[in-house]
Amino acid sequence: GGEGSASQPVPGLEGRSYVFFPPVDVGPFRAQVRLTCALAPPAAGRAEVSVLETNPGLMDAASGEVEYQEDPGELIETNTKVVMRWRQVKTGLRVSQEASQRFLLKVPGWFPVPDAVIEAVLRPFIEQSIAGSQRGVVERLQDLLRAADSQSERKGALHRA
Repeated sequence: GGEGSASQPVPGLEGRSYVFFPPVDVGPFRAQVRLTCALAPPAAGRAEVSVLETNPGLMDAASGEVEYQEDPGELIETNTKVVMRWRQVKTGLRVSQEASQRFLLKVPGWFPVPDAVIEAVLRPFIEQSIAGSQRGVVERLQDLLRAADSQSERKGALHRA
């Protein structure tokens, strides 16, 4: 699974995380996308996330389990990178976010649905995925900043003791 905008470490791949988008109903099916992401090494004033794989899965209505593709590259090619930068300014913290994404859906020529219909069905899903991805990055950055502040406060308390 991975209900909602959750994340979890990828078993056996240190530094990689699965990020799960909330399930989406596409016609009679319920789908959920799982991203495999990597964070670049920490740098002052900068965070970078790369999406290494986008894997659409179908959810079993009875069990809620999601079956992901064995080779998602057969269906979708994606390349996504999100870079956030921040710096202290007189009025607080200035944060900027740069996102680039390439998305290629491979639809076989024999598929009996016109391209315009496929686009109409998938466009809202893709737009929601992009927006969710950007929200997830901001939330993760906020979590990291809170953790850093908390560590800094603990160290300050130790030095005062």
